[in-house]
Amino acid sequence: MEEHNYRLCALADVPGNGGLRVVLATGTPVAVFKAGSDVYVVDDLCTHNGASLSKYGEVEGHVLECTWHSAKFDL
Repeated sequence: MEEHNYRLCALADVPGNGGLRVVLATGTPVAVFKAGSDVYVVDDLCTHNGASLSKYGEVEGHVLECTWHSAKFDL
């Protein structure tokens, strides 16, 4: 797999326990989350029911919970 580095946002723009939606140049929405000193970028759609993780996601530790239907993901 080829690796690419892109600037998506300023770290200060990412909320402490929620996510920030960023749309890539390809039109694909992603969600950016902070967990401690780590930063994660994931697909913005919950695989459980298609909810926006940047809107409905909350981070506790390194677990992302979609509060729409309580689906949990290990970041």
